[in-house]
Amino acid sequence: MKKDAKIIIIGGGQIATHLKDRLENQGRLVALTIANSKNETPFAEEIATYRPDIVFLAISTKDKGEAAKKYIEDCIEARIPIVTCEKGSLAYHADELRPFMHRIGFSATVGGGTGMLRYLKGFRFDNKKVEINAMPNGTFNFIFDEFRSGRQRTPEQACQVARSRGYVEPGAVDALSIMNNELDDVRMKTCVLFNRVLAARRVITPDDLGPLKLDREDLRGLFIDEVDYRMVVTFSNYELGMRQEYCRKKLVLRDIDGWHISVSFLQILYPTRLSSMLPKGADNVVSVTVGEEPNSQETYTLTGPGAGCRPTVSAMLADADELCRG
Repeated sequence: MKKDAKIIIIGGGQIATHLKDRLENQGRLVALTIANSKNETPFAEEIATYRPDIVFLAISTKDKGEAAKKYIEDCIEARIPIVTCEKGSLAYHADELRPFMHRIGFSATVGGGTGMLRYLKGFRFDNKKVEINAMPNGTFNFIFDEFRSGRQRTPEQACQVARSRGYVEPGAVDALSIMNNELDDVRMKTCVLFNRVLAARRVITPDDLGPLKLDREDLRGLFIDEVDYRMVVTFSNYELGMRQEYCRKKLVLRDIDGWHISVSFLQILYPTRLSSMLPKGADNVVSVTVGEEPNSQETYTLTGPGAGCRPTVSAMLADADELCRG
């Protein structure tokens, strides 16, 4: 991204504010900030007026990401690169946006600052047995880590600490609503990851996965002093038959395009492959295991900063640099 690039930021929350501060501290020109996603002036007109070199989209997902999709389409029409951290548009409207993904920066939608999507896209999975395990929601990782930290937090207290750090999805208040909002985040991230990295003939949407919900009994069961659970999204192109005994709650199990997709709260047993990739705090992690037989498997693991404004903004800025170079 050129030093004198003219920039528009869409969003009025913490991420948009942090992004604007970072850009201005670098001496860059933020020509316009649109705080309200229901802005009365059509965005296509504002593009024509301000002629930006790049647009940053930092709004929350509402409904199925229609507002974000319209901003993205306006930028595509005007041939303006756009960088987004909003997941709903890419999760629910992947079919329509798929031809234009090379003009959209979206690594911040999955894995925060880890570069998870770019990392996974670098693998070639042809004719290989593959198992991908991801813990892509830094808020869940933080809450479970906070509960198990020895500070004697209750589940509610652990969730409220995450909320005070700005890690939780907007609109959540108590522990149950926080956990369920984060599950919706996981549902969208699962779709974006699959569609970007693994999809061949078809893409998927959150509707294909169905609703992901916990009740109060589920919540109590996830916070047991002597057991450590984590939210794990698994993609494999062969059957995994060894996990039922330490799965607390299986929320999704789908077979799509030859891939088995599982979204579960899994008990972290020691020592296992999952325990070796366990992130700390709000970090995210993904592990790729190639080969079915234990003595011939190769495992690759990527860990990095997940939830929070700083890693999200860093990922967006990296995307902007890459788009502008291209």
